[in-house]
Amino acid sequence: MRFFCSATIWLSAAGFTLTASCLPIDAAFAQAAPPPSTLPVPAKAAGPQTPSAEALKQWRATMVRASRPRGGCFKVTYPSTEWQPVPCGTPPHKPHFPGEDFTAHFNGNISQAEGSFTNVTGVTSVTSGGNANAYSLQLNTSPINTQACQSSPDPQNCYGLEQFLYDTDGNSGNAYMEYWLKDYGPPGTQCPPPNVADCSSGVQPNGWCPFTNNNQVDCVIQSRNSATVGAVPITSLDQLKLRGGIDATTGDWITITTPGNVMDTVPGDNYFPELAVDQWYITEFNILGECCEETADFNSGSSLTVSISLIGTTGELPSCAEETFSAESNNLILTTPVTTSSVPSPTLEFDESNSFGTVKASCPGVSVGDTHIKTFLITHDPQLI
Repeated sequence: MRFFCSATIWLSAAGFTLTASCLPIDAAFAQAAPPPSTLPVPAKAAGPQTPSAEALKQWRATMVRASRPRGGCFKVTYPSTEWQPVPCGTPPHKPHFPGEDFTAHFNGNISQAEGSFTNVTGVTSVTSGGNANAYSLQLNTSPINTQACQSSPDPQNCYGLEQFLYDTDGNSGNAYMEYWLKDYGPPGTQCPPPNVADCSSGVQPNGWCPFTNNNQVDCVIQSRNSATVGAVPITSLDQLKLRGGIDATTGDWITITTPGNVMDTVPGDNYFPELAVDQWYITEFNILGECCEETADFNSGSSLTVSISLIGTTGELPSCAEETFSAESNNLILTTPVTTSSVPSPTLEFDESNSFGTVKASCPGVSVGDTHIKTFLITHDPQLI
């Protein structure tokens, strides 16, 4: 048998004392080891934490203020604040014809606008063109007095219109831009160069396509790139935010926020630079049919609040008008809106529903007491500036 021995020497004025002891090796190590019950238990790794609503607002506010990268498509996911390059997609070749809706009128020039949805209740399904979960989000600008109309046979009646879009057929989804020259000329008029003679396959990014509408030729061209963000189910509508913007330095761009706290941004082709100067003073936003004059049909009992937030040259409240710049539609009725007070970033909100007994609302909003309180939820969101 092997033994484990230890010795200790004690020194004193009288000399030294030596003590020694020996134990069998197995017994020695049994004494040295702590009882199993006293061994420390490793701490479990913390699981992912769900960010608070306030944390997400602050993150989005940071990203909105941050400079957008140029020269491609980019993505960022919470909590990162660094845009990462991603491959750009190609827009689907679908026209969104610029046709009941409310718009936000702004006393000043708009540089950015964002559309979103709050208080979404009872929404379980939507169809468009016979396809389940198919729809589009459209953020449309004011009519634009553009140099691109100078080649029109009737430049006085021709005007531009820019659409910031997200559309999904239920299987895929893209965010991109379409540019329209409305009332460009009578039937047979050729669109300005570069133009595409045969647009039977749909709207193209490499040339203006002619579409005849109300005995007038309209010309349309798409942005070359899109953000390929996938099909967002209608049950996640309250997590979608669509933002469009333009400035004289970087041109136009679109940013979309999708479920999972992900933001994608794509540059446009800036066919209407006049929009950055003094031409953007109206914004329309809503959920509509996927394309091609279709209707987004919601299940019965659906209700939601549409929010249009603006950043511009003044902090004044927007006014409300009943008009539309889209031929797509939905089966919801514009109803009595929510009432709230204002804070710094002009926002107009209204309700729409197809619930039984819904009563149609009208514009403009009416003051109720304090002049900063309007029936069309003309408010401001400080997180957007």
